[in-house]
Amino acid sequence: MILKKYFSIKLCYHAQQSVEKSIKAILIQSKVNFKFTHNIKNLIASLPQEIEKPNFFKDLPILTDYAVSTRYPGDYEEILLSEYKTAIFLAQQTFDWAEAILKK
Repeated sequence: MILKKYFSIKLCYHAQQSVEKSIKAILIQSKVNFKFTHNIKNLIASLPQEIEKPNFFKDLPILTDYAVSTRYPGDYEEILLSEYKTAIFLAQQTFDWAEAILKK
């Protein structure tokens, strides 16, 4: 099943932004100087070693493409329902992870 093209693309973009901002919040709290980037893999690599990185982090880099490819109007590839659900799941997991660290 394919979601309405524009709707699912924008939601996947916002899922990527949620992950990006969650990781950046931890970097800022940890006083890490990091390059301004939308690349999730690079942001994860910037996290201090003592910060626990859950297993789902290995899947986060797939969201990076949504940061640029969906930000501006254009001809987008269709996003499958499974891709959309994965993006939303990863965003929620990352937000919860960051929130738990920030509350310590």
